Amino acid sequence: MHARVVRSRIRAGKADEALEIYRASVLASATEQEGFKSATLLRDVRTGRLISITIWETEADRLANETSGYLGEQLARVGPTLTGETTTEHYEVSFHV
Repeated sequence: MHARVVRSRIRAGKADEALEIYRASVLASATEQEGFKSATLLRDVRTGRLISITIWETEADRLANETSGYLGEQLARVGPTLTGETTTEHYEVSFHV
């Protein structure tokens, strides 16, 4: 399995909106993506930092999801609620329970 980790920070006063977009748009459409296994969103309430972790069956599934435009669409939806740089990292999953 493979993971995509997206890190960002929520704009002041936009936390509820950011979380709703993630729930209603990102999670809702992620389940329809080929090879999607799970998603986790971590939030540091004090700093506004967010970490989104999505797990994919294969690296090819993760890559196809990114090159299809899906990732860009989701980042564009949530983008107005974020501030600063958004980074994306990729990992091979060693353990997933």
